[in-house]
Amino acid sequence: MARCRRSRWWWCVWSCLLLCGGLAFAEGPIYRLLVEADAAGRDRLSALGYDIAGHALVDDRVEVITDEAGRRRLVRLGFVARVLERRSAPRPLEQGSGGQGAIDGPLPDDRYHDPAEVQAFLETVAADHPAITRLVALGQSVAGRTIWGLMISDNAEQDEDELAILFNAAHHAREVMTPEVVMDTIDQLTDNYGIDPQITSMVDSYQIWCVPMVNPDGVARVHEVDDNWRKNLRDNDANGVIDGQDGVDLNRNYQWGWGNQCRGSSSTFSSATYRGPQELSEPESQALIELGRQWRPVFDVEYHAYGEDVFYALSCDPSFSPKLSTIPGSDPSISRIIAEDYAARLVQADGGQGFTPAPYGSRVDGTGRDNQYRENGSIAFVTEVNNGAEGGFRPDYGTYRDPTVQGQRPGWKWLIERIGGPAVGGHVTDALSGTPLEADISLDEMSLPDGRQPTSRGDTGRFHLIVVPGDYTLRVRAPGYADAVIPVTVTDGPYLPVDVALEPLGATVLAREDFEDPATALAWTAGFPGDTASDGQWQWGEPQGTHDGDIIFGGLEFGAPRFDATPGTGVNAWVTGNQAAASFTSDDVDGGVTTLVSPAYDLSGWYGVRVGWRRWLRKDAADPVDRFDLEVSTDGGTSWLLLDSLQATTATADAAPAWVRAEVLLDGVVAPAADTRFRFRVADDGAENVVEAAIDDFLLLAFDLQTQGEVTGVRVSDPAETVVTWTAVPGGEGAVYDVVRGELSALGGGASGVDLGPLTCIESDSVDTSTADHPDTQAPVAGTGFYYLVRFELGLSRGGWGAGSEGGARNGSGGCP
Repeated sequence: MARCRRSRWWWCVWSCLLLCGGLAFAEGPIYRLLVEADAAGRDRLSALGYDIAGHALVDDRVEVITDEAGRRRLVRLGFVARVLERRSAPRPLEQGSGGQGAIDGPLPDDRYHDPAEVQAFLETVAADHPAITRLVALGQSVAGRTIWGLMISDNAEQDEDELAILFNAAHHAREVMTPEVVMDTIDQLTDNYGIDPQITSMVDSYQIWCVPMVNPDGVARVHEVDDNWRKNLRDNDANGVIDGQDGVDLNRNYQWGWGNQCRGSSSTFSSATYRGPQELSEPESQALIELGRQWRPVFDVEYHAYGEDVFYALSCDPSFSPKLSTIPGSDPSISRIIAEDYAARLVQADGGQGFTPAPYGSRVDGTGRDNQYRENGSIAFVTEVNNGAEGGFRPDYGTYRDPTVQGQRPGWKWLIERIGGPAVGGHVTDALSGTPLEADISLDEMSLPDGRQPTSRGDTGRFHLIVVPGDYTLRVRAPGYADAVIPVTVTDGPYLPVDVALEPLGATVLAREDFEDPATALAWTAGFPGDTASDGQWQWGEPQGTHDGDIIFGGLEFGAPRFDATPGTGVNAWVTGNQAAASFTSDDVDGGVTTLVSPAYDLSGWYGVRVGWRRWLRKDAADPVDRFDLEVSTDGGTSWLLLDSLQATTATADAAPAWVRAEVLLDGVVAPAADTRFRFRVADDGAENVVEAAIDDFLLLAFDLQTQGEVTGVRVSDPAETVVTWTAVPGGEGAVYDVVRGELSALGGGASGVDLGPLTCIESDSVDTSTADHPDTQAPVAGTGFYYLVRFELGLSRGGWGAGSEGGARNGSGGCP
């Protein structure tokens, strides 16, 4: 992307003409046009496929490069366009041109680092600073080159419980200055460790990940063949030759927004913004997103060229960015606040102060920064270095390399230190064992319109939400634990960790299925006798996602999910349809019912069985018949009972479908049994409408009937008017209690059991843990005595009267119905 400052307009345009042609132009003249276009106009130009070479956002002008037909079309559409320059067409595309205009030949300035030199640099740094660096092969490129990442931290070989930040460069091959910025960052952090107190504190406190070259294949081609190459080296047409039809724009290949959600990418092989055959199809983008999934960076900085801008997530629609009610004004985006502070600290290569912050110049989709935010919660940026007057994509190394990298240092230093600034963060643990917990984290004051659910890390319990100073209400929730609600006051100084110890409810996890392991995920069965759906049957794998419409012309609707619901490194779920690159209406459930059946679970001897799962449903509100049901069987699958039925989209505040946690009490419908199975059924039973569903993170929690189902703490008051009190059973929310009285003289039995004799019901189905409202006014005859027993009922689960001292159950006659 590029943005031209008014004072440098001619130079920026000239550089664009030479270096960044995005189309294979027809024969005839090529025009450099100055077009008046506000935000809506820029969106329209982008949607029409025009090559927007530069932006003057303040003046509502853009620079467009097009041919004669494109110029005439602009006039017909009513745009005011002034010809800045008219040139003869570039020579036709040749083998190896990458679909990006004339071939300029190999990169003439060999002082820039090629992939082999970057690898040698990283190996040298790792050898020189072994205590504070870890060199990691993140993956292999399409052509087999290693994508390298360097982690800088004290105790680098240990996976310490530290917050992370990610710097990366060269998604686009021709942006040759960007690896220099990340390499300089590495040099500054390693060479000055133990010397500069600020640098030393950063390295001691955080994990700093640096990926200087995301696209080594493309960069190699820039150095060896074509210095205008942008994409990777995927052989799109499989002809064995890399030519103008080949390559994928890695920064249009990520999951979130993939598929032209805002008309900011292309499905045409030869386009410079070809997004790939499906989301996350490229090994280079996979490598970077896997790194993010593992470490969940607080900030993610992608270096690009050129324009001296800072673009923040989300690039397609900033309304999806996280909002805080503690930020005044019409745009309470925390991403905007951080971007403005960060951009103000950057120094232009010519000495000017500050870069321009904006959500985007022209809308793009499928970007790395959007994906890091949406999947990992990172506040993510694109930093566009240099400008057209300095040479655009390839400034003279000797003139601009040092001032460029030096100008970035105040920005990345500030970002690293900002990790420890105003935030709500800390750890979630089990209050009894101290074990770290994965828990849902939310702030009453934070709005996440895209339905993203922040969580603490399962391995460390750590969570961290960047905020501004203010008062917050923190809510923490984990299955099997009591919810925690904590008021937090955040000041303008260093953040104060909040350690949340959740009280366990005493439940046992009987099953936890995140559908990552094929051995257990495929123990579930897709399909059941009587299924009638003609399309959109259940499939296991990584969700592919569908949408319809776009941001530009309106009507954007989401169908199937693009991500699974499991935090961190999880990727798989059960999804209806799920064909790669499917359309909104071609891969949904059609014509009836599709069923997913669980394996059998032995739930005998358990009570308070909570069935939990995360679910996704997208359906048309106009069709009330379509539904997403959960059913249960306790007889081997012969008969089924309805546990839960959903007939509305699992929606966020903006009515877009989202992953939502669901839970139901099994005991309320059926008594837990030795052969208990569950099935999820999605039905498109009415008119032919879009129905998409998914499930993930299936969970069974329960309480042991023998050890936890006996009522304890029974106390008896004055016998003249006896009140019985007791302690509620664990997991007994919604339970009722029966209280009976018996005569001591009637007791009998031995090791085989206890005969309680005749029982009199004192109170049936008490919702309290006391008979204060129904005291027993009967007194025993002189020389005899009474005893009182309490048992619980929870739905169709029932406790007993306990066991005798010699073993065996207590049984009597009569009592409560």
